[in-house]
Amino acid sequence: MNKKISTFKELIEEKEKLQATLQLQKQAIHNNLTELKTEIKPVLKAFNFLKQITSRNKENFLINSAVDLGTDLITKTGLLKKLSWPLRLALPFLIKNVSANFIAKKKEAAVEKP
Repeated sequence: MNKKISTFKELIEEKEKLQATLQLQKQAIHNNLTELKTEIKPVLKAFNFLKQITSRNKENFLINSAVDLGTDLITKTGLLKKLSWPLRLALPFLIKNVSANFIAKKKEAAVEKP
């Protein structure tokens, strides 16, 4: 790059050399991004799992209402009475979120199949 260019031919050669270097660098960046995507997949799966536990699909009110009713019936009838109070507080919340997301996912799969 510090070489002094004195002819048009040298200019063309330098341009081709720089374009080849640019293509190699672009390919290296592309390979690095592909490798990063494959390495980060487990982290994304963990975040999706946490999202599924902490939030529910709000698209279908009927599914959420049925899940709430079913979970309340199960938890209030005594299945959780022997657990400690933090678990009795957190478990219905987690059950509602996971089951609502599970049912919504299964509903989408059932609707897609003709």
